[in-house]
Amino acid sequence: MRFFLYPAVVLPIVILLAGLVLSVPSQQSELDRYIGEVRAGTMKYRDPAVALAAGYQASEVCVAKEGIHFIKPGFTRLINLEVGELTPEFLIYAPSDDGNLRLVGVEYYSVALANTEVGQAPWFEENPPPLGWARPPPVLYLDKVFQGPISGHTFGDPWHYELHAYVWDSNPEGVFSRDNPNIVCPNPVSHDHEEDMNEEHMHEEDLVEEEMVGGS
Repeated sequence: MRFFLYPAVVLPIVILLAGLVLSVPSQQSELDRYIGEVRAGTMKYRDPAVALAAGYQASEVCVAKEGIHFIKPGFTRLINLEVGELTPEFLIYAPSDDGNLRLVGVEYYSVALANTEVGQAPWFEENPPPLGWARPPPVLYLDKVFQGPISGHTFGDPWHYELHAYVWDSNPEGVFSRDNPNIVCPNPVSHDHEEDMNEEHMHEEDLVEEEMVGGS
């Protein structure tokens, strides 16, 4: 018994298979393009001294599976809404065996505006806003959706969206994964370290207030 496939049936199948075959190389080439452009834009900052001289501010902590974050000059968390492939808000460094820092990637950051009774505004409360969020997560290269909304990391930091890109260091979990197990901190802090920092900062403010009251 012979079976025949008519052209009307064969052609769509061929087109579908061709699309699947071509999409993988196309996405890989786009990823290579992105990595190449971000590397070119951050090449000079492979030396952390150059980043500091340019006005970047280094974090005092090394986050487990992330590294040490250098904040872009003039970056203001409260108003940052725009995101761009070549303008990341953070440089990410990791300690090397020789004690120096090596550039491993970048991080993008965008404020998550909340719906409030007085309009759209940054949100600082512990729980998400009861009226919901005013804008969805930003989308970057190759439809990479930002993580979040995420509560503030440091005192005075609003809820936000973020996306990591390990363009200078291999990451077994993927270029855009938040965690990179290849990064080892000598004295690591967890992702939740910011809450402890918030409490410590608030405690310091309480002590200052008590001293002012006691001295009056």
